[in-house]
Amino acid sequence: MSLVRSLKEKAGEYYLGREQAPDRTKSGSTLHAAASVAILYNDSDEAYYKKIRSYVKLLHESFGVQRVCALGYVDNTAKELPRYQVQKLEYMYFTKSDLNWHLKPTVSLMHFIDEKFDVLIDLSTSPSLPLRYILKASHAGMKVGTPASGAAEFLDFMIETQESTSPEDFWNQALFYLSNLPLQ
Repeated sequence: MSLVRSLKEKAGEYYLGREQAPDRTKSGSTLHAAASVAILYNDSDEAYYKKIRSYVKLLHESFGVQRVCALGYVDNTAKELPRYQVQKLEYMYFTKSDLNWHLKPTVSLMHFIDEKFDVLIDLSTSPSLPLRYILKASHAGMKVGTPASGAAEFLDFMIETQESTSPEDFWNQALFYLSNLPLQ
């Protein structure tokens, strides 16, 4: 890791700690009862994007979720995204060019942050400062993720995973718990 990147991450950690978490109403929800679900993830390649598309389709078809929004972080500085990442209604992306100097996402993502999703699922299985900013600021009723993402303090429901757990395995665990929880 370069010295500049290291300094930016340290500054980002400092400023993330100083950010105020929003006033939000925490509420538990199963996937069967959720009207809206958000998915946060690190977009790495087209194969993983296709998996995210299949997750969105599954939420619509198997659980009857009306609104699903997937927000991916593409860790590059290119102004032009690869062809498969063309913006679609349910899929949004942001890159390094959408971050300020201490790696905080800019105002362009406020509509995602302000939306009151019933469930927000963070598929990160390793720390990502830009995604942690979004997770902390989100107004979602229930935030689900793994402590491996480095965002345990922002989660309402944590699913423990092994260090080698892939995002796909985490997804399957999240589906199991969120479709079988006896919430009241």
